[in-house]
Amino acid sequence: MEGVADSPAATRLAALASIRERVQGIKFTILAGKYPAYSLTPSDRTLDTRGTRLVETVKLPSGMYKSRLEVEVSPLELAPQEGLREFAGSGEADLSEAGGRARARMVALETAVGQAIINAVAQRYPPSSVPFQLTGTVYILGTRREEIRRGSYLVEVRARVALTAE
Repeated sequence: MEGVADSPAATRLAALASIRERVQGIKFTILAGKYPAYSLTPSDRTLDTRGTRLVETVKLPSGMYKSRLEVEVSPLELAPQEGLREFAGSGEADLSEAGGRARARMVALETAVGQAIINAVAQRYPPSSVPFQLTGTVYILGTRREEIRRGSYLVEVRARVALTAE
């Protein structure tokens, strides 16, 4: 698991807060292969984590900190991800418009996840045969790159995407 926060101490909580996105995924709908809709809001259900171990904490070029944790999860909690390809997505958010580094990161991450979903649709369907509405699940694996450049927070995310035609 990965967690990104403003301080090294907060990264562990950030990683635990994002565990559901990696283990159970986020449900989404995409219209015309171009307009994804989903929410990164947490679920009410408690996730059974049996143990955690901090692997490393590094300072990112953006000035934020990223920790990697090993997390033991009950096999009953794991969603099947066999055979799903990994997709990348990039996102960007203006720091001044977002109101700060943490909020800009979240906006950029949401954009990047949407782009990963769009990339999965484009890989699976030719442009002329994309169903009007698709649903699916996206599993956020983590980020490849995070940085601040020219007043914008940039994120490149790694994700697995499962698509279902409606």
